[in-house]
Amino acid sequence: GQHEGRPGPMVAGWKLDAVMPELTRRAVAWLAAREGSEQPFFLYFPFTSPHAPIVPSAEFKGKSTAGAYGDFVVQTDAAVGAVLAALDDHGLAAQTLVIFTSDNGPEHYAFERVRRTGHRSMGDLRGVKRDVWEGGHRVPFVVRWPQGIEAGAVCDGLLGQVDLMATLAAVVGAPLPDDAAEDSFDLLPMWRGEVASVRPFMVHNTYARRWAIRAGDEVLIDDATGSETKVPPWFAQQEEYGANDAPALLFDLRADPGQRVNRYADDPEKVAELRSLLRRLREQGHSAPRLQGR
Repeated sequence: GQHEGRPGPMVAGWKLDAVMPELTRRAVAWLAAREGSEQPFFLYFPFTSPHAPIVPSAEFKGKSTAGAYGDFVVQTDAAVGAVLAALDDHGLAAQTLVIFTSDNGPEHYAFERVRRTGHRSMGDLRGVKRDVWEGGHRVPFVVRWPQGIEAGAVCDGLLGQVDLMATLAAVVGAPLPDDAAEDSFDLLPMWRGEVASVRPFMVHNTYARRWAIRAGDEVLIDDATGSETKVPPWFAQQEEYGANDAPALLFDLRADPGQRVNRYADDPEKVAELRSLLRRLREQGHSAPRLQGR
């Protein structure tokens, strides 16, 4: 039976490690059924990997040097490859816009993975999931669109997943109502290489008690720390994360992507500017360019 706070029994025959293969199989089969059709389509494929439970299939076990999590990431890559191959195989690739991205930085067990395997899921960035450090919010974002984006192009402009609504609306020529996508910027000019970035700022937030805002290369964390997740002492020492006695944190991400040098006391004008911008955005409740002045 079902107990309070616990999930009930799973469906008979349910196998956790069979979920990703089955989802991938269904996605590939669904794309195969689109071959020869002129009808536009939308496929949303939310992977269960590499989120917990970490359950790589038998064929991927041992394929990495980062344990089961690494193996699950290898399986994720294979699933992406299967979807892209299906688009190629059925003549759909040339006209299909593909977006691959993730939702947040790694879970807290990434710290132990660093110690055990030397693999850094957050790379050189500081922070993990739930944090307002860069490592909590900066994620992969890869787009393939033969009709609209130059192959192999790399852009380091600022963008967020919230921008997908305005961008895809622009792609298909659909007007957005004023009560929809109130923080969404149209990324098409950046995707086409016409501008370095369309977004002048980005708000970082997970919980109501801690906010950050990035503008250009600078980010203000309006709190004495960017952490929601406790950092193991050994990791903080290894990374040389010094104690902070300032009420807030200011970083230049171009020079200091690992967020080790707090410039709060060095640039009070920038602190005031970013605080004012964050306050204004929170008070007005929207930031999309099409809604400015309303």
